[in-house]
Amino acid sequence: MIFTGIGIALGLSFFLLYKRKKEWNTDHLRWTITGLPFIVGLIGIFLINLKADKELKVLLLGMMVPLVYNSFDRLFKKLSEKYQGRDFYLYLRNSDEITERPLSNPHVKGMDIAFSFGLLIIIILLTLGAGLLFKEERGH
Repeated sequence: MIFTGIGIALGLSFFLLYKRKKEWNTDHLRWTITGLPFIVGLIGIFLINLKADKELKVLLLGMMVPLVYNSFDRLFKKLSEKYQGRDFYLYLRNSDEITERPLSNPHVKGMDIAFSFGLLIIIILLTLGAGLLFKEERGH
């Protein structure tokens, strides 16, 4: 179950990150596919005896990560629209919005880079946090 929780956290978050500007990827769809697992995870945390099953806690926390990621993504989008007049460009490898040659992206500004790496760090730290909870409690 621990790998399922980490898989949900990373898989869904990275999928939404790299597909964030696709035409089919509407705000309604994003909130739905991140909100439903969040609700299941939240209900599970309150209803299940997590002391008995530490791996289940990682699964439930992993289900909650995509909504947190999505909240930051939408916040960064609004900030970028306010200060740059456009949604930010995703400045990560394999993004459709940049070329792979670092110096050939003059359209990318500092705010684009900061938001891109900020989202990457948020996804990784939240997922690591869920995994470390399992490791710490398993050791006791």
